Amino acid sequence: MIAGLAHIVRDVGLAEELAQDALVAALEQWPVSGIPAKPSAWLMGTAKHRAIDLLRRRKSLERKHQELGHDLAGEQKELAERDFDAALEDDMGDDLLRLIFVACHPVLSTEARVALTLRLLGGLTTEEIARAYLTEHPADDAGDDRDTIRSFAVATMRREQDADLSAFGVRFDQYFLESSLYSDGLVDKTVRALIAAGRAYEQDGALWLKTTDYGDDKDRVMRKSDGSYTYFVPDIAYHVTKWERGFRRAITELGADHAGSLSRVRAGLQALDLGIPAGYPEYVLHQMVLVMRSGEEVKLSKRAGTTLTLRELIDEVGRDAVRFFFLLRKSDSQLTFDIDLARAQSEENPVYYVQYAHARVCSVLEKAGISPEGAADGPTNVVTIETDLAGRLVFSGPGAGGDATASAILGDVIAIARTMR
Repeated sequence: MIAGLAHIVRDVGLAEELAQDALVAALEQWPVSGIPAKPSAWLMGTAKHRAIDLLRRRKSLERKHQELGHDLAGEQKELAERDFDAALEDDMGDDLLRLIFVACHPVLSTEARVALTLRLLGGLTTEEIARAYLTEHPADDAGDDRDTIRSFAVATMRREQDADLSAFGVRFDQYFLESSLYSDGLVDKTVRALIAAGRAYEQDGALWLKTTDYGDDKDRVMRKSDGSYTYFVPDIAYHVTKWERGFRRAITELGADHAGSLSRVRAGLQALDLGIPAGYPEYVLHQMVLVMRSGEEVKLSKRAGTTLTLRELIDEVGRDAVRFFFLLRKSDSQLTFDIDLARAQSEENPVYYVQYAHARVCSVLEKAGISPEGAADGPTNVVTIETDLAGRLVFSGPGAGGDATASAILGDVIAIARTMR
């Protein structure tokens, strides 16, 4: 899809943005109109129309600038007739686009794909990856040790994840590698159990799961005709291990573009007849984040190398601001992260407002001789003072049996205010 769009717009980064726009359109329209019969074709068609509209606007602007008399109808026809297949015959001269194809090509070994993924997803250049690898493994300057390269790739990505999480103030007690589900035979074990339970069948060279028995609109492929498994099968195997390890409640975080896996994983777990509840696991979906700077969208494209990591965002605005802004919206709502607003030292910035209130509270506690820890432990001197004052305001005055006057009460208020200033 990205290759076809890149052939039209001649820009890999822009092609990725068009593909993402099509995905967002699907997330907005499919819940209302339903999932189309051919989702991939729908996404491609939507992205293609947007690409053509973009080119039409570009061409129109060029014509105005150059004052050329091109025939608009003929130009539009030429654009509409552009064939995605022609991308295969066109030499774009873009190493990055070629790398996209190479990184996912099935003829490559798993080790090679993992290493190339570092280039695409990690945002690292080939030179940076090679230099880092040779620093740790100088004897393998030819890159012949595939097992070591694979381990290096996984470790490098894990270090990047740890650095981001540490900067964000999040710590995981235990990590679970998806690859272990395959190496330990848990995926094959799960599939065999589903077959033995009569919940799977062979058709057209593929193995299908009877998800329609559990409310899905159609059965889903578990094992493709080439022998590889679809992405939700290891998810089923993982949640089986989660259940077997005693976790009776599980909450799984997913991007909104993976919402379709919810019903399939749950169906697979129900089909195994392990006593797992129908709503297991619970899911929290996260929408994409739109980052703004100077009133303009920050264009993010992993494939084009224009990435903004969580760590970089924290470096710009601080951890408190990042955490606060992410909590301002529900996870399944669209979040616009305005970098300028997050850095603003004004009441328009909700983080600044909260931090200012926190500083004032700390000042009050300090003046009252109360430590923050003591204030958090329970009733404090401040609470006692406020309660005493409230009682005196209610029970003092004419007819209340007291001699206090309004001026005396005001004096108490002023005295307490001075101690808490």
